[in-house]
Amino acid sequence: MTDSIKADLKRVITTVEQVKQACNSIMDGITVVRELASENTHGASIVVNSLHKLQDNNVMLQDSTNSSNDMTSDIRSQVNHVAEMIEQMVALTATSEEHAQVSSADLENLVATTNTMVQLSGEIEQTLQNFKDDFAMVKKETGTIENISNQTNLLALNASIEAARAGDAGRGFAVVADQIRSLSNETKTSSGQIWQALSHLEETSDKMTSAMEETLKLIQLTLDKVTLAGHNITQIASDAKQLGDNIQVIDTAMKEVETSNLHLVNNLEQVTHIVSDMTDRIADSNEISSRMVSKYTESAENIDSIEKVIGALMCELGIGGFMGTEDIQPGMKLAVFLDEHTSYHGEIIAQKDNTLTVSLPESVQLSDPAECKLQVTVGNVLYCWNHAKLSPSAGKDSSAYMIQIESRPKINNRRKYPRMDLTNRCSITIVSENKVIEGKLDNISANGFAFLTHDDYFAKHKDITVSVKIHDFDLPKHDVVEGHTIRCSDNEGLYIVGCQMPEDNFFIRDYVKEHLQ
Repeated sequence: MTDSIKADLKRVITTVEQVKQACNSIMDGITVVRELASENTHGASIVVNSLHKLQDNNVMLQDSTNSSNDMTSDIRSQVNHVAEMIEQMVALTATSEEHAQVSSADLENLVATTNTMVQLSGEIEQTLQNFKDDFAMVKKETGTIENISNQTNLLALNASIEAARAGDAGRGFAVVADQIRSLSNETKTSSGQIWQALSHLEETSDKMTSAMEETLKLIQLTLDKVTLAGHNITQIASDAKQLGDNIQVIDTAMKEVETSNLHLVNNLEQVTHIVSDMTDRIADSNEISSRMVSKYTESAENIDSIEKVIGALMCELGIGGFMGTEDIQPGMKLAVFLDEHTSYHGEIIAQKDNTLTVSLPESVQLSDPAECKLQVTVGNVLYCWNHAKLSPSAGKDSSAYMIQIESRPKINNRRKYPRMDLTNRCSITIVSENKVIEGKLDNISANGFAFLTHDDYFAKHKDITVSVKIHDFDLPKHDVVEGHTIRCSDNEGLYIVGCQMPEDNFFIRDYVKEHLQ
């Protein structure tokens, strides 16, 4: 009967051990699935946010495209208006050129006429000079006539005197003398009038000569000005022709711009259709991504439920005495709490029965065994004792301490912490082989991290311990993190490796929390 009971108990113990191992395996699997679900949810959320932003940008792009289309239509209208104005300018320029040519011809005729006037003025001047010469000669002859008249008058006087002396015999001669005297007086009077007329004519001739000289000067000045004006008008005609040529070039260029604007309008219409299609597809993708996020959320909730059930089962196993110090292995991380404000972190050196030998990096001042709380990280769960005793080790190592345990632990699941994306370069050291692989960090949380690498080492090796140096990390005192690999995904030669830390890092927890706010 006793052997039967022992056999039954042995089977129960064996079954419980198998259940415990199965629970640990399930917890490991749940942790991996939870990590994947968390990363996928995070990635899907980023995709959804990106799709929202892309959709907003597409709406803005579509509005901008429509605005550009309208502006292009306005530009095309303005180009047409400018082209019409240029055509009018070309016509006006051609007319101005014709007018300039006509004016140039008129100026040439005016120059010829002026030259003729100059020539005629020269002839008139010569004629006036001849007239002056003839006038001088007439004036001289008039003086001669006057002298003759004086002599005639004198002879008539002498004849009268002689006729008086002769008496009646000279009476007829006296009559002739009187007639001669009368004629001489008339001649003298006419000569005086001629002299007066010649004087007046001389004055008129002088005035005419002076006026002709002034006229010649004005004609010469007019000729110079007309010549300059002709040169300027010729230049204006040349400039107008060149302006017409330039406007013709501009007109051709504007027509080419108009053609380009037509192509641009057509292209913008195509872009508008494409953007509209993209917006519809983005909306569909957004809806699908939102559904995926909801499914991820539901999966995460189911995983949490399973995790709670397994956690409760493992807690019951712990309370039932099937989980205890025998599960603790050297190298596991621990935390010792002397009170609410004093805690120390270290690792397990050895385990024997209910006594643990631990290493604490900080010196703990103890005179007697001190009451403490103990927390040991065992895989994905925490073994917690509310009553334990801490005392210095009997050996020479000042960092070694003894912890005495007299009860079964309380089993708690490790907390889930939010993760943050990082892109820092990192160096991954394989602790067991001292092998270094270069990679890039993907994300990090208070108790886990993931990195990217093209080395297929992690696809061939599972559950290995790594030490990761994060380059240019914002927490230089915590830029080296340790963990063991729990998953490896192959994305076309880029391996995504997820790791779990042996204990929670509260500095990284606060850092992630601060940056995610």
